[in-house]
Amino acid sequence: MSKKMKKLMAVLLCFAMLFSVTSVAQAKEDTADVKQVSIGFIGWGYTDTLGAAYKEYFDYIAEEFGMNVTLVAGTTQEEHISLAEDLIEAGVDGILAYQVTSPMMKLCDEAGVYLMQFGSPITDEDIQANLDGSDYWLGTSSVDDYKSGQNMVEALYEDGCRNMVVLGVAAGNPCHDLRWNGIMDKAAEYDDMTVIGEYRGGTAAAQEYSDQVQNFVAMYPEMDSIAMTGASSGNLDAVLSALDTVGMTGTVKLATLDVQEGTDTYLEEGSLLFIGGGQHPEVIFLAILMADIIRGSLDMGGEEVSLVGQFINIVGTDGYEEFKKYIMDDFPYYIEELKAVSTSFNPDTSYQELYDLWNSYSLDDVETRHAK
Repeated sequence: MSKKMKKLMAVLLCFAMLFSVTSVAQAKEDTADVKQVSIGFIGWGYTDTLGAAYKEYFDYIAEEFGMNVTLVAGTTQEEHISLAEDLIEAGVDGILAYQVTSPMMKLCDEAGVYLMQFGSPITDEDIQANLDGSDYWLGTSSVDDYKSGQNMVEALYEDGCRNMVVLGVAAGNPCHDLRWNGIMDKAAEYDDMTVIGEYRGGTAAAQEYSDQVQNFVAMYPEMDSIAMTGASSGNLDAVLSALDTVGMTGTVKLATLDVQEGTDTYLEEGSLLFIGGGQHPEVIFLAILMADIIRGSLDMGGEEVSLVGQFINIVGTDGYEEFKKYIMDDFPYYIEELKAVSTSFNPDTSYQELYDLWNSYSLDDVETRHAK
């Protein structure tokens, strides 16, 4: 290499290093300029696939967005209320929870703490009436559970399935009710598809589902598919194990939601045809909105936040490999993409732009954005 070329390379390297240092310094300066916001997050746990993804994403964005996020876990309404009390005592500015109740809202009102719900809309009219009367209620986020139920049936039908059993959580759970309705309505659109059996059990009904699957197989030899409203709490393992027990692995196809450990293996075996997942960015968008509102950079004008996103649809092993690459092994939205729709960092953006970015979520969308 000539001396001139070496000098040129050295100059270019210096510019690259200077640009990198300047970019990092600018990012820290941007964060330092915003008010620090403390957010309490009430999940059900952080060892399952979805809960762990929530935690990982918060770890990724919290410092960059000037957030102090406290993760706690509870499953009952009573635990939610107790955890809300603890978080308020710890001095949080806002709380994100997946089971908002009127007593929680009362606690937040008294303490001047903002409250939002993730995972589903509010479906209880009495609770909604209480929330509507509060200055500290901000709104909800969810994924399109009804459409996801339809997507399950569509995948089964396209694979040739015509005699379907539907398994789901007992009526009363907003997410699962919407998924159930989507399944039933979509199945009714096909003249040559029949729902031959239905069962609705508890939220953690793995053994119940296993027993029911074996009963349905014995009763209906024509059974070729199962649509199940959720795979968590051991339900995926239980149903596919039951199919294996009765020798129907690969013969009866399953479509469900919520990616679990072992999903790739089940797809390879052939019984799991379709699964939806990857909804974890939902809580990040909600947290960003909460922080923007608390800081005063976003004025909703009295409008309630109502974010709606999508599951990533996974069909077959090829679909899972793409999902793993872009959704699980990487972050679907990078820091700079999220800051672009946060009014704390970009005063020219809006709630609508943030809404549109989340609502357009799909595997194709992530691949396109990150291929640039």
